[in-house]
Amino acid sequence: METKKQELSIFQAMAKITSEVEAIGKNKINEQQRYKFRGIDDLYNTLHGLYGKYGITITSEPVNSLREERTTKNG
Repeated sequence: METKKQELSIFQAMAKITSEVEAIGKNKINEQQRYKFRGIDDLYNTLHGLYGKYGITITSEPVNSLREERTTKNG
């Protein structure tokens, strides 16, 4: 007998991922300003398997664009 897999909404899938993933540490260091941070690659590497498990794909699409020119402290 064939069982139909129940499809999750994106909100249900993200809730499941959140419950399964551990905290992503701030393991990188910005040498100039001396602060720790987590990089986008850390996030993607941690979530990659879970996104596949729950059938989630991430894409980017600009919603809007803003461009500004600013003068730096060195001109």
